[in-house]
Amino acid sequence: MLNRIDGAPRTAAGATLALARFVAETVSLPAAVEHAARRCFLNILANMIAGSAGPEIGRLLKAHEAFAGAPTATVLGVPHKVDPTTAALVNSASGNILDFDDTHPATLIHPTAPVLAAILPIAERGDASMADVLLALALGSEVAIRVGRALGREHYAAGWHITATCGTIGAAAAAAKMLRLDEGGVRDAIGIACSQAAGIAENFGSTTKSIGVGSAARNGLYAALYAEAGIGASPTALEGQKGYLRVTAPNSESARITRRLGDNWESIDTSPKPYPTCVFLHPVIDGIFELRRKLSNDVEIDRIVVTGHPLLLAVTDRALPKDGHEAKLSLHHSVAVAWKRGKVGLPDLTDDAVHDRDLRHLAGRVFAIADEAMSPETARVRVESRDGKSHDVLVEAARGSVQRPLTDDELFKKCADLLEQDGSPIVSAAALVSLCWQGMSHADFQRILDLGAGRAG
Repeated sequence: MLNRIDGAPRTAAGATLALARFVAETVSLPAAVEHAARRCFLNILANMIAGSAGPEIGRLLKAHEAFAGAPTATVLGVPHKVDPTTAALVNSASGNILDFDDTHPATLIHPTAPVLAAILPIAERGDASMADVLLALALGSEVAIRVGRALGREHYAAGWHITATCGTIGAAAAAAKMLRLDEGGVRDAIGIACSQAAGIAENFGSTTKSIGVGSAARNGLYAALYAEAGIGASPTALEGQKGYLRVTAPNSESARITRRLGDNWESIDTSPKPYPTCVFLHPVIDGIFELRRKLSNDVEIDRIVVTGHPLLLAVTDRALPKDGHEAKLSLHHSVAVAWKRGKVGLPDLTDDAVHDRDLRHLAGRVFAIADEAMSPETARVRVESRDGKSHDVLVEAARGSVQRPLTDDELFKKCADLLEQDGSPIVSAAALVSLCWQGMSHADFQRILDLGAGRAG
């Protein structure tokens, strides 16, 4: 709860300026932060390449053709270049559309897709090294996450899509860093982004959810370009009386933005996803796998009961998903797939899988209970068989969580699988992983883009 004086919330002065100073003055990363940034860079790059193969991204590119600018920027997975702001939007949408990206668990933000997508066109046109790109990525992610921390769960619960909203502000900070703006320029970029940060949870389960993430990258890039051109914004755009925090979360705490800023990197907890589904489903999936290992494969299931945080039901209570997009956000489908197939991958979350008769039948036997005492990161799963027996498991930390992150080797395998479709590699996974993991120079960065776009062997 906030401390109050005469009924008015007490805020920490200068949160916008503090973030701007932090971004402008930070010139290197602690080793652990750089390692985390490389993991996120690799993971999202693979998602961008794989995600671009879907028809939705083709339609998105088509929609931008009529008003496209000079084609100077790479879209991962696409051989031809487009204008920078279109590239930012499409790369970010591609990085998110498979729901296989990454998560900061405390805020539920998926920061890397919008932040990295805003960085790429600037880095490509200049002489940025991989170190420059990773620095901007880490800083932009840190900004997005700290704003999310300040907003708290109220913002998410009200229906804001926090990846799109905070992602816009983080993307602006990252792009401003890539443009080498000074403290005032970064502050203005953040302030401008605060007037452009939007996205609603009602669009979850549709392509528009990912377009919102794409718009976060594009709007963040625009904000930085506007600031570079000398366009100003309020120096208290975040924490002011009518600033972004209070407007979108009246009980927000701006002091959380500056708490141990520069000493404690929140973004280091951002973890690549192990399953291409809503993060609330990950402990549920793990619970099903654990029970599946313990029980006979021919057990006759009466019903499966899942108990979790109310947000689990609010986001994933989709008993009959209509397509693959909704399947990624469906508790019922995810449970059925995990039990029937023993895996939850992209082929299990398609339009065809949604209409599989056996999966649909079992999905109808899945029930959910909300428990406010539970963390969003936990779930209890109970399998009740027709002989009257029941078996249950409590999952307190899912794979991919801070407590159980994917190992580097598991991440490499995930990315290699993403870069292979129908048995044929989209790009050389070994070459791309090696460059993302060890690259340092601008030449390495450019080579990554060329490989990722299919412009090099």
